[in-house]
Amino acid sequence: MNIILVSSRLAKARSITLGKPHILFFMLLLCALVLVAATALQYALVHYAPAVLGTDARALLINEQNEAGAGVAALDPDCR
Repeated sequence: MNIILVSSRLAKARSITLGKPHILFFMLLLCALVLVAATALQYALVHYAPAVLGTDARALLINEQNEAGAGVAALDPDCR
């Protein structure tokens, strides 16, 4: 992939050539940034959102957690 840089300050245009390793690196970097952003959003939601939830939303989350715990207990009787 060829990228041509043109500037009014420079007399000549410059050209940059990106090969497969460069493109692969940038794709991996983009995937890592998405993963970090998703992890940060999940962390913020888990740690800060319960403080601002209304009573209806909090009751719904507690109900879902209890149902999930009951499902695990049904599969494993030794689970307490």
